[in-house]
Formats: sequence, structure tokens, C-alpha cells
Amino acid sequence: MMAFRSSLRIVPLFLKQTRILSVNSVCSSRFSTHGLENDGSRNEYSGGRENTSRWTLPLGMCLSAVGSCLLLKWNDPDHQFFSSVLAAEPYDSGSGGSRNKFNFVADVVEKVAPTVVSLHTSQITGGYQEISAASGFIVSSDGLIVTNAHAVYNKSVIQATLLDGRTFEARVETMDQMTDLATIRIPCKNLPVLKLGSSDSLRPGEWVISIGSPAGLSNSVSCGVVSTVGRKSTELRLHSQEMEYIQTDAPINQGNSGGPLVNLDGEAVGVNSMKLLHGISFAIPSNIVKEFLEDPHKPHVSSPKKPNKSSARNIGITCLSLTPYLRSEIERHHNYSIRATHGVYIVDVHALSPAMRAGLKGGDVIIAVNNKPIKSTDQLYEATIDNTALFVTVVRGDMKLGLKIELD
Repeated sequence: MMAFRSSLRIVPLFLKQTRILSVNSVCSSRFSTHGLENDGSRNEYSGGRENTSRWTLPLGMCLSAVGSCLLLKWNDPDHQFFSSVLAAEPYDSGSGGSRNKFNFVADVVEKVAPTVVSLHTSQITGGYQEISAASGFIVSSDGLIVTNAHAVYNKSVIQATLLDGRTFEARVETMDQMTDLATIRIPCKNLPVLKLGSSDSLRPGEWVISIGSPAGLSNSVSCGVVSTVGRKSTELRLHSQEMEYIQTDAPINQGNSGGPLVNLDGEAVGVNSMKLLHGISFAIPSNIVKEFLEDPHKPHVSSPKKPNKSSARNIGITCLSLTPYLRSEIERHHNYSIRATHGVYIVDVHALSPAMRAGLKGGDVIIAVNNKPIKSTDQLYEATIDNTALFVTVVRGDMKLGLKIELD
């Protein structure tokens, strides 16, 4: 209360004095400026000073009361006169940022990468040395590695390189060309092992990660989702076997073959096998791999049933019927034009197959077999029944070729 009274007593006086001084200053200034000496002029300004003085006291008392309230609030320790502002917390990218929270792919790769092996193979074909790259992954700490059969079949030299840079000569232990699976072994112990998960538990849309050595670039990572969990081999026109594949849009390029397709738990749910088109790749399910490892000599897929008096022969290609949509997709992603309007598009030519010996290449389009136009893979398959050779007309770029395929 003393502070309140003091402010009431002092502030009006201060304001009054200040106001009077300011008025006197103005008046003095005006008199001195205009040189007004007569009594009338002085009376005019004196009247103004009296009017001003009449409002100074009430105004000062009001301002004094407001000021006293402000002083009381200011001295109150439990009251914040000014509103508090919460400052943004400093961003710490090393502890709890989005980068660490959502980098699930990097977490899986860090766990799985030491188990992935880069393979470099060579073979002598037609008097020249053919060098190729593939991948594999360790399934036993004593050096057992799973890969694709086509990646190591008939290879004279197989070199396996680990993540730490060590390179070993590998030898083939088991192989099953029906499932396209093989195991190789390197002389090394105490290796990290990649666990095999259950491919039966996969769901369409589930995230998967492919690790391998495309173009010989070791431990390259790509990711995508499961497109289909059970794509039948007959849908891919692989009539030499009856099995199902995992279809994914994770890129599986040349050199990825044999590498693992892993889930977000860091388990191998498939073995990368082949790519048809951009965004359409396939992997061998891990449950088939488990059966193969348990008994490599047991048939793990069903052989297709064939009529007694006729049999279809293997050409050795992965192919698709050339539709307008497929043609536009190929031209868009591969940046070249396909001159054929119908036929069978060759995605891949298998090593040491009748198609390779005949000179067929990936990207070729077979438009006729034995001088009969074809428009689908079924027509090509039917043409192999009870025939030992096929005369095919092929469109390759701007050229039209005639080739003879000696069937196995």
C-alpha cells in the first residue's frame, strides 16, 4: 500500500510539472518567435495554459493508477506479465531424427551385407573366354554358399569375394537345373550366415530388398515390394518346369542372379533369378531353397506332364508374347524401337542352350516358325513338339534374320 500511495502522490506531480513545463516552453517559444509584446497576445496564450492545466490533474491521476497496477503485477513472482513463448527445440540429427527413425532399408542392409558374396566366373566358349558376374549368399559358417545354377554351370573358374575384400576360389557342390539352384563352397570358416525366412508368409505389397553385384558392382542395393507371391512358371512360358516364383518390382539386373531377396527382418525369402522387364523381376522362393539344401538330389519341383507320343523340346529362352502394351513399355524403358508388330519377344537367352548356339539374343522378336507367323508363346511352344529343329524368322533392330535352332 505504501508503494501504491507513493506512486499516486509522486506520479501526478511529475506529470503535472512535466506538462506545465512543456506548455511554458511552447508558449515561450511562440512569444520569442513572433515577438508578441502586447497584453492581448499574452492573455490568449495564458488562457490556453489555464485550459491545459485544468486537464492535467485528472489525466495524471488515471495514469498513476494504471502505473501502480503495473508495478504490483511486475513485483508479483507468481505472475508473468509478458506471455511466455516456447522456443523450438534444437534438431539433433544423430539421436532421434527422421533419418534414423525411417531408414529401415539401411538397417537391413547393414545386417545382411556381410553375408552376401560377389561371384566372378569364366568359361571357354568357341575359343574365347567369357567372363560374367553373379551373386550368392552364405548359408553355413563353414563356407557354403547358395546361388543360381545358371550362374555357375559349366564354369571353369569361380571366384567368390566377401564384403571385407577377401577372395577365394569356389567349387560347385550341388546343382539342380530344374529349380535353377546350386551350392558352392569356399575354404573359409567362421563366416556370418544369412537366415532363411518363410516365403509362404510373404504378402503382396510387402517391402523386400535385393542385394547383389549387377555389372560386377558388388553389394549393390535395390528395394521394392512383392508384386505377386506365386507367379507360375507356365505364365512365364518356362515349360520345362512347374514351380512358382516371387514377383517383385525391386530391380534384379544381370549380376544380381543368385543374390538374396530379403524381408525387413533381414531374412532371405528368395533367391534372385531373372528379370523380364523394368519393374518385373522374379526370385526363387526360400521354401524351395530349404528343401534343396536338405536333400539336393531330391526333385523339388514337379516336371510337366507330357503326352506319351509327343514331347516338347527346350529352346532355352525366357520370352513373352509381344502385345501393344509390352511393345510400348519396352520402347519407353529401353529407348529403342521394335519394328515387329507381333511375335515372341526374347527377354533372356539361357547359357549353353539351343537358342544361344543358334545365335538368338535378348531383345530379338521371333515373328515366324517354319515359315508360319506366330503371335504368342503358346504357338512357339507347340512348334517344339515332335520337332528336332526349328527355322525361325527373327527381327533384330532394323534387320530380319533367318536362324536354325537345333533342339535338345
